Amino acid sequence: MTSDLLKDGAKVLGLSITDEVLDKLLAFGRLLLKWNKTYNLTAIDSEDDVVIRHILDSLSIVATYQKTFGNTAKVLDVGSGGGLPGIPLAIYFPNYEITLCDSVKKKAAFLRQVAVELNLTNVHIFVGRVEEMPDAVFDAISSRAFASLEDFVNLTKKFAVDKTQWMAMKGKFPKDEIERLPKNFLVKQVIQLSVPFLNEERHLVILAKKSLKTSKISQHEY
Repeated sequence: MTSDLLKDGAKVLGLSITDEVLDKLLAFGRLLLKWNKTYNLTAIDSEDDVVIRHILDSLSIVATYQKTFGNTAKVLDVGSGGGLPGIPLAIYFPNYEITLCDSVKKKAAFLRQVAVELNLTNVHIFVGRVEEMPDAVFDAISSRAFASLEDFVNLTKKFAVDKTQWMAMKGKFPKDEIERLPKNFLVKQVIQLSVPFLNEERHLVILAKKSLKTSKISQHEY
């Protein structure tokens, strides 16, 4: 696993990563490739692509999380699959409590193994559909290529309070999905992400429930 590629990418993103964080991110990438041979976790099968398309792609939202939630937050990552972006977030933010939710047992088994091998005590795993999860409240609800924005918020709204924000990672600007959002949700911001060494569109859509406080926010900041 190319440590220089990851270090250079993190530098481009303006992130200062310790040797411990670097080692854990690289170890995660190796585990992803190892388990992928048996469990088909991702279509990506090269070390460089794992670093760029998975790890750096996930790290591209770190600055926004830092600005929005600080160093402490409860995060629900829905449809975690291979642990993206949840595992990189858990590694970078050791004080975040991150719940990874996936309905596929083999993917959940992989996530458990990653948490054990990397000693990620801040990671919790739920096996099953997100609507089957016990009630809880989260500061952030994240996803990466999980579902439409409409389905994303409808399936997870029971975990939200007024301050909760949905953080949806998308490829191209999801204009049609935004237009189909339920009327009681608003788009706080759409951030165009730049993933180092990747010339493809990436966006982070930040959503919130409408309330007396949030209704004053323009729905067209994007």
